[in-house]
Amino acid sequence: MPVAEASDYQHEIHAATELARQAGAVLLRHYYSPFLVEQKVNALDELEEVTAADREANELIVGRLQREFPDDGILAEESVDSEHRLDRNRVWLIDPMDGTKNFINRDGDFERARRSLSTRARRTLSRRAPRRRVD
Repeated sequence: MPVAEASDYQHEIHAATELARQAGAVLLRHYYSPFLVEQKVNALDELEEVTAADREANELIVGRLQREFPDDGILAEESVDSEHRLDRNRVWLIDPMDGTKNFINRDGDFERARRSLSTRARRTLSRRAPRRRVD
């Protein structure tokens, strides 16, 4: 199977990079404002925290990916999963924020939006906003 070159995915790389910046801005806007912390049940049936920041960044990322890449599947941490994505050749894996507990504690140690694109069960590209300590 031929290996894909980064130049084959310029549109995807551009979209992922732009979304990393936009989602990072959403998270930082919430970080410096009062926010509600809720509980959700994760894929392992465990309770974990979620904030409006997680959900808003998720909606931003998923919405744009659905518009720009309608044939791709999406698995996003803050969205309802469907096996429909398994029928797709390409699947975007979305985590709008890694480190929600750190975000809630406002200790500055969280990572903003991660997105990866897999093609036929192989990771093709991965983009995330640079990790940066927030004071």
